[in-house]
Amino acid sequence: MRRTQEQIEWDELFAVGSVEDIPSIVATDLYSKGAPQGRLSRRWSLGDDAYVSISARPEEQRATCSVTAKFGPDLMRFSRNIEVTWTRVGRASRRAWIHCGAMGCDRKCHRLYIVANNLVCRQCAGLRYESKNRPAHDRSRVRADKLRGRLGAEPGFGAPLPSIKPKGMHRSTFDRLCHDLYEEERRFAELLPPVVERQVAALLKRLEALEKKQGAALRLSGSSSIAAPDL
Repeated sequence: MRRTQEQIEWDELFAVGSVEDIPSIVATDLYSKGAPQGRLSRRWSLGDDAYVSISARPEEQRATCSVTAKFGPDLMRFSRNIEVTWTRVGRASRRAWIHCGAMGCDRKCHRLYIVANNLVCRQCAGLRYESKNRPAHDRSRVRADKLRGRLGAEPGFGAPLPSIKPKGMHRSTFDRLCHDLYEEERRFAELLPPVVERQVAALLKRLEALEKKQGAALRLSGSSSIAAPDL
């Protein structure tokens, strides 16, 4: 099916690929303590003369959402009715789920994203978490630094750990976090050598190309300095 110009502009507006940068609506903003809340209004600035805003009216079985997007001189609007279902939490409470609006999905979600004139789940939007876009060794380093923060230690591979556990932390928790940190840093060390090897190989390749380029330039300058014979 041929895409309209409006759909193309929407795709360009939200061509990011990570969930942190896409405007979204959350079920707990619409429903709290087992009941619909009042009208919700949100607005996201996307730069100079560009924004997205949403107005939602939650009801028991659905939420009516109106979205407005301004992208330079262009102004686009659409409305969607989101299906709402409930699950029991404990004996006296319940939790609301908002359903994906993509055709053939109907997945119940905690959050829906404003993508391509619709309110859809992360899978249908093709979005990834920012951390998933990082290389494996970088993700491992971030996890290790988070564990170090919980232990009260300085970030950085191999940095010393405190001799005593943080105040208020159980000994079993401290021991478990130390074990998890050891395993994570071991994983990081295993992932690092291939990365370093690839970086060194790429550097050697660039140096080789630069050497060939300089050699060709020297040969060219040498040939041009030879005087032409007299006839």
